Amino acid sequence: DEDYLTTIRQFEFLAWREDEDTPIAVQPMLDILEAVNKWQPHLSETRPILIHCESGYRRSGLVAVLLNEVHRVQDNKGQINIVDSVKTMKQRNKDIVQNPAQFRYIYDVMQEHVKQIDVYQNL
Repeated sequence: DEDYLTTIRQFEFLAWREDEDTPIAVQPMLDILEAVNKWQPHLSETRPILIHCESGYRRSGLVAVLLNEVHRVQDNKGQINIVDSVKTMKQRNKDIVQNPAQFRYIYDVMQEHVKQIDVYQNL
């Protein structure tokens, strides 16, 4: 039955060194978020996105927060609430977004994201 068939697409993010808490640059992360968004523009419960890293949560948690915030900006005309996203996701896994450097990186990525889109005309 075709209702049970799905296409799986793998994106590999290579701009994050193993010994770093966050990637060094913002733009490569924006590029992969854009690629995922183009592949699956509407996140929903019927079409989940699987995010995986070696540890299972350290890096994937950061990416999950970023994807959530990118979609929040699109769906809510620019509303961003990183703290709320992290709190909600920490209910399931307390170890995502483990340190201030990761929080800062999320804020930096989102700041650059809103500069690059039309939602915020005055930035």
